Amino acid sequence: MEISDRIAKNLGQVFTPPAIVNLMLDSIGYSGPDILCKRVLEPSFGDGAFLEEIVKRYILSAQKEGWNEERTKRGIENCVCGVEIDDRLFQTTIASLDRLAISFGIGGISWKLENKDFLLSERKKEYQIVVGNPPYIRLHHLRKETRDRLRARFKFCKRGTTDIYIAFFELGLSMLSKDGVLAYITPNTFMKNTSNQTFRDYISANNLMSMFIDFGSYRIFENVNTYNCISILQRDRTSNSFSYHRSLSGKPKCTNVLRCQDYIGRKFIFGDKEELRLLSKVQSRKPLGLIANVQYGLCTQRDDVYISHSVEDTDRDYCLFNGQKMERAILRPIVKGSRMKDGKKRRIIFPYRKVGNRWTAIPESKMRRDYPYLYNYLLSHKDSLLKRDADKGVLWYEFGRSQSIQTIHKKKLIIDQIVNGKVNVCQVDSDTMAYSGIILTLKWDKTPLHDIKEMLGTDEFLKYARFLGKDMQNDYKTITTSIIRQYGIRG
Repeated sequence: MEISDRIAKNLGQVFTPPAIVNLMLDSIGYSGPDILCKRVLEPSFGDGAFLEEIVKRYILSAQKEGWNEERTKRGIENCVCGVEIDDRLFQTTIASLDRLAISFGIGGISWKLENKDFLLSERKKEYQIVVGNPPYIRLHHLRKETRDRLRARFKFCKRGTTDIYIAFFELGLSMLSKDGVLAYITPNTFMKNTSNQTFRDYISANNLMSMFIDFGSYRIFENVNTYNCISILQRDRTSNSFSYHRSLSGKPKCTNVLRCQDYIGRKFIFGDKEELRLLSKVQSRKPLGLIANVQYGLCTQRDDVYISHSVEDTDRDYCLFNGQKMERAILRPIVKGSRMKDGKKRRIIFPYRKVGNRWTAIPESKMRRDYPYLYNYLLSHKDSLLKRDADKGVLWYEFGRSQSIQTIHKKKLIIDQIVNGKVNVCQVDSDTMAYSGIILTLKWDKTPLHDIKEMLGTDEFLKYARFLGKDMQNDYKTITTSIIRQYGIRG
């Protein structure tokens, strides 16, 4: 990785393509004579993509109004503002802007640009426009002192696992003058993440959303694993509705008009009229979660230790597991949810026993006595098992997460989380376990598993799952347990 690439990664820098810059400036009406008196701020200008287009548009508008070079120069110095933390990019952008201005016959501009951390700026309501592409860094990837400072200063960053771009939203909005508009391109994670509910409620309760452009699974930025949207937020709006646009690589198309107030206390689940009608219809019925347990499959956090598809039987009591002698009684058949049909016969070490109605870890002393080969095998991996980010209180030889351990011993459906043209579901017996997928077991036996499997195979469920699922590359979607649990069933 080049030094410049490492710096960009550490600072969360993702540079904006010219087509997106123009789309955003066009969407907020940044053109014509009105821009000559509007102060615009780019809070993390990076390589200067937005600033160059802003300055170009400003000069062209000034020329159309008959301004001379000196008046245009003063206007730029007053109206075009920016901040960038990276000194290298700061200097490069100033040089690029100088060349651009000189190409129009305007030299010696004293640029109102600052080389600093925007998130340390004062909250002054002095800009009619805040526009840009803020950095993307999950807060837990920052140093603790930086993380604590952000949580203390920004109310939208206090909860859960959030991202630094949320702080840019909060500070940018606080700097808008009356009727000011903010336009950011960011990851779409804030639309549904629980930790961003306070931010969503602020947008909805204050009628800030003016336009939303959803790029779905189309990836705007090359070599960056993120799915983006453009949010255009405006102060002091009289309307409580906003336009929802969708773009799958082409020009965004308005597919619906939605109301801000309908999303207070809710996730931002935006869609066209047909999609929202389907969602309303499904949610009006009894949720599947009332009759079924829907959980993620077993999570060992070291599948290479616990799971093998190369198990060789040696006799009635023993086998070779990953090439080492093992007690057969401790192994269970298991299906990988994301590879149900690959034909591999996998086995998993299941170091638990049933005590009363619950499955608990086999005591270490009992394992050493009754399963010596198992114990020695796990002991040889103890150092790596201790390094797992396991649940609190988990013994060193247990699975890293406790999910599904209590319900895995029932007849079940295994559901692949990755969805494209169909939802892959298979039904297995009570002895077969599952990982890397979702498992569904019945709370009682009134509805046959086969009937639920048929429901999950319907076109309606596919449309529902694809609408609510998380975007992935090549138009795939990832579905969650809550999506399945909340699906409304008939009858």
